[in-house]
Amino acid sequence: MGIHVTYAPMADLVRDPRWGRVLESSGEDVRLACEMTAGYVRGFQGDDVSRPGYIASCVKHFAGYGAVEGGRDYNNVDMSERRMREYYLPAYKAAVDAGCKMVMTSFNTVDGIPSTANKWLIQKILREEWDFKGVLISDWSAVTELINHTLAKDRKHAAELAVNAGIDIEMVSTSFLDHLEESISQGHVDMQTIDKAVMRILQLEEDLGLFENPFRGHEQNPDEVLLCQAHRDAAREVARKSAVLLKNEDVLPFSDKNTIALIGPYGDDGDIIGAWHADGRPEESITIYAALKKRLGENLKYAKCCEVLGDEVDLQLAGETAAGSDYVVLAIGESPEHSGECASKTDISLSPQQIRLAEYLKEKAHKIIAVVFCGRPLDLTRLSQICDAILLVWFPGTQGGEAITELLLGDYSPSGKLSTSFPRSVGQIPVHYDHFTTGRPLTGDEYDLYSSRYLDCPNTPLYPFGYGLSYGKFEYSDISLSDCVLRKGSEIEASITVKNVDDFQFLTEEGLAKIIAGEAMPLHTYLPLEPGDIDGDGIIDEATDFQLLKNHILKSEILTDYRVDLADVNKDNEVNIIDLLELKARILAAA
Repeated sequence: MGIHVTYAPMADLVRDPRWGRVLESSGEDVRLACEMTAGYVRGFQGDDVSRPGYIASCVKHFAGYGAVEGGRDYNNVDMSERRMREYYLPAYKAAVDAGCKMVMTSFNTVDGIPSTANKWLIQKILREEWDFKGVLISDWSAVTELINHTLAKDRKHAAELAVNAGIDIEMVSTSFLDHLEESISQGHVDMQTIDKAVMRILQLEEDLGLFENPFRGHEQNPDEVLLCQAHRDAAREVARKSAVLLKNEDVLPFSDKNTIALIGPYGDDGDIIGAWHADGRPEESITIYAALKKRLGENLKYAKCCEVLGDEVDLQLAGETAAGSDYVVLAIGESPEHSGECASKTDISLSPQQIRLAEYLKEKAHKIIAVVFCGRPLDLTRLSQICDAILLVWFPGTQGGEAITELLLGDYSPSGKLSTSFPRSVGQIPVHYDHFTTGRPLTGDEYDLYSSRYLDCPNTPLYPFGYGLSYGKFEYSDISLSDCVLRKGSEIEASITVKNVDDFQFLTEEGLAKIIAGEAMPLHTYLPLEPGDIDGDGIIDEATDFQLLKNHILKSEILTDYRVDLADVNKDNEVNIIDLLELKARILAAA
């Protein structure tokens, strides 16, 4: 009959990577979540949802599902109304303002009341304050689950609570179908409530043009759409632009003249589509091995050496494969089944056998480029200490191998930025960029003992929101704000000048064609980083560089040789407290 509705976008703000459904979200930032959610709605529905190629959007999960306690799926949510309105409700409101046709309730409680029976959420916020006139649907069996919440005594009672709260459609479970007729006859449900729900559903069908054409969309041949060339090209571009370069110690990009050892469970695995891929076909995916082989030929060697899950790792084979290679590309990550619904985890680090594989190769003095597949933020602390470069590719889809190869070879510069912070340890969670300050903030002073801090870990994430490197180097200047105080009802305008200060040539399609034809090579040179710029972001600051140096001196964080060289601020070939004091003085002078 065609597809007329999509259960998307997911507007849940997420700040806990233990929750598996973080991969469906827009991350930790409220503004980004609002912009992305509204954009999804406009993209799905267009200016006229009845036109061919458009479908109704259903924003979910209303409300606060991304804040489930302990990052455990289907769990409860408990927060102040201020926190909910300031952080967790705006993205749903953005979807309503953009004209979404449907809203789906969440599994969690809000203020002790399940969302599916929460009149404050549904009637006061959604219907009255936001003037939402569309259809409200429960999540999968959420009406019946009111019994497990101990709010309803049986399925009949659950149906009454849900429909009286404002639910129009019950998804999957049949409490409405089985019991509402009796509830109406007993006076527990007003017939007017049913009439309003039915009218909203009929209005949606009218908006979709289903009265004029009940078979709308059925005439389209799936074989002409699924995996068509236009969609493959789009998927390749998305994969290319979403990859995030987390680390690069002058090893990327490499040339097709280099010899490469591709090692790891994702080297030749097509199961890189991720969760909720519907009719996605892993067998149609282009793997890293297939794409690299086309470009490198005999300069490429490959061995799997271990699985994503399991305990076995073939270190001998890894050593033999890597021997004589210029670089090792280590294709590792988490299992696709470990991200998505009901994929909550207490340990978000890479599996031990994958870390052991990286450690072994490093012991053999190989230059290692890690390509990491995942659907959530991971604890990459140990991997960041081992590898010379880390390219985060998420679950990139069917064209992932091609996109990754283009990035590794410098056909394109990585441009993705993190939408959510990556912690140093699960014990930091929740960690995000916009924490409220405390009465005893960490100042960076070595002797600031009684401050809000951990004894065994910095407060800062390993990789913060917005982080992402490039093959180019940039210079920032003329940073200014229109005002220093944000007043009620006012705006602050920020301006900055960004300048490309190296010789990296960001390629056009024409330039890429020349490279492939052997007529030219991309130019990439790197300016030497300034001593003190330990994280290599072009800025010497207290929050990152000073903290990294301090942790290294205290032996709570081990810097790589390259970082140690940058940490030798006074260039006396030693890294000690003198460098820390020198760095502090430079930061204060700059301020």
